[in-house]
Amino acid sequence: MSQFHFILVLCFISPLNWAQSILPPIHADIEAKTFTQWQQSYHQQQQTIKQLIIDTGEPWSQPLYLNSLINEASPYLLQHANNPIDWQAWHTSTLESSQKNQQLIFISVGYSTCHWCHVMEKESFNDLTVAAYLNSNFTSIKVDREINPNLDQFLSSALELVKGSAGWPITAVLTPQGDPIFLESYVNKDKLLKMLKRLNSIWQKRPATLRQIAKNLSIQIRTQQTNEPNLWSDEIPVKQFNASILKLDKEHGGMFGSPKFPDASLLQLMLYGYQLKPSILLKQQLELVLNNLMRGG
Repeated sequence: MSQFHFILVLCFISPLNWAQSILPPIHADIEAKTFTQWQQSYHQQQQTIKQLIIDTGEPWSQPLYLNSLINEASPYLLQHANNPIDWQAWHTSTLESSQKNQQLIFISVGYSTCHWCHVMEKESFNDLTVAAYLNSNFTSIKVDREINPNLDQFLSSALELVKGSAGWPITAVLTPQGDPIFLESYVNKDKLLKMLKRLNSIWQKRPATLRQIAKNLSIQIRTQQTNEPNLWSDEIPVKQFNASILKLDKEHGGMFGSPKFPDASLLQLMLYGYQLKPSILLKQQLELVLNNLMRGG
């Protein structure tokens, strides 16, 4: 049954029941039998999902949409089961479907207590324009980093290679074979839509270009992992420390860029460096970071 038929049926439902009605993901071809099973799963887990949403700090309201994440056990994935996006979990069958349809893969990686993950959901993943474009042109996969740590580690390494740092959510676009061609952390709605449209346009007209980018990036990731030192050297922490000091944000503290996640390892490194060789720069940075943390939420 198409979404049009779902809406047609809902037109004959009373206004009171209209608010209770749930639709399949917008612009997605979902079989009626499959959607009925999703609805049954939702009714069984409605209270659980309600509490999960409340735990994020968002007010609860009866959802309008339902996707396949309703069949997952992960609390984080269940939080996204009512997005209008046709989310899939990370399964072999999902990748096979992407390869069969020759669609680019859109991946969002996060976890249940990640603040910016929930911000991105509110801004983009509940937005009908974003959902319609993703559902029409991409295979969309939602990943809980705690359920798929190997995938999270791979994409984190790739993001760090591309940007110099990594954080969540991880926003990635992959070829149908699973090779990354775009990596970012939090992305606002306007930038996300522009990026999706640009990559999809290139994919439709010049897929070889994106495949080459993915191949080059994959080679760099494998080279980085292969070249990681196995033996300890006193030069390693010194080089890491000197490199980190050059990237400190003199206005807000911590590393440059956003979002500003508190970085415990950076603080420890700065404290250790100050113990070894006290300096005014380090003292000012430590005070700046700690004072901002104290004034924060």
